[in-house]
Amino acid sequence: MGFNPDSLALRFMRHVNAPWVLWINFQINLRIESLQYWLTRTTFSSQMYRWFKIPIDTATFLQLRTCWIDDFVQEFASRYSNTSSQLVILGAGYDSRCYRLTKLPSGMTKFEVDAQGTQKLKKQILTKINVDHSAVRFVTCDFGTEDWVDKLEEKGFSKNIPTCFVWEGVTVYLTEDDVISTLKTVKQCAPGTIIGYDFNAPWLVSKYKEKTKGFGEEWKFGVTPEGNRDLIKKTGLKVLEILESDEMNLRSVACLEVQGQSSFQSPPSQVSKSHSTLNQIPDP
Repeated sequence: MGFNPDSLALRFMRHVNAPWVLWINFQINLRIESLQYWLTRTTFSSQMYRWFKIPIDTATFLQLRTCWIDDFVQEFASRYSNTSSQLVILGAGYDSRCYRLTKLPSGMTKFEVDAQGTQKLKKQILTKINVDHSAVRFVTCDFGTEDWVDKLEEKGFSKNIPTCFVWEGVTVYLTEDDVISTLKTVKQCAPGTIIGYDFNAPWLVSKYKEKTKGFGEEWKFGVTPEGNRDLIKKTGLKVLEILESDEMNLRSVACLEVQGQSSFQSPPSQVSKSHSTLNQIPDP
């Protein structure tokens, strides 16, 4: 959309197996949407809804999610710049924060946790595009059968060191019990530890449940902001913030607010669609 800071995304995509038609389509759309943003200072989703009442905002939310996570990772890193800390990317996929966030302190140990196949391909791609990944500890884990904390500890992870957990684009594929279990595990870590994740509204999950099931990636977990607060309370964590798409636009996109009014207009049917939440272990 013209404001995505993930400079490595395109370089990753060039080496991911995908039909060439999809690659060309992505390139064209990316350039058109970027040009629209710089000319109008509004996102593609906002333009489509304002002009044609077409609610297209999924891509915009993904961009905003990237910005939001970058922000809290860097804020955490700054807070612990003079002491030991840890960054853990759960279900890392092609997450690039360990490589493109250049101001992460030397005292921060970086871990990426993912399935063996995805992780192997990612390391091959990093080598091909000449990105140094020697400082990252890759943790191979089958989340369905193995304990991810045990696998982390095998690579030097410590529950006694403040940790920033990134849990991006994962919860929708889990059950509520799985989400609660993961958050309770995070609660066992050192005070000051934080975890940030995104979640979808129940109506959205229900809408796409059957379609995603057919693809072998069934959507399971959906919750309202109020429900998420209740869920967090069950785990003993403290909610720092829960943001909806509108709030994330105002925070991350330049020139979106003019004379107190947002230039991003959420269509009524999309209210409370996707959210992001940052949670912390309370100080003792």
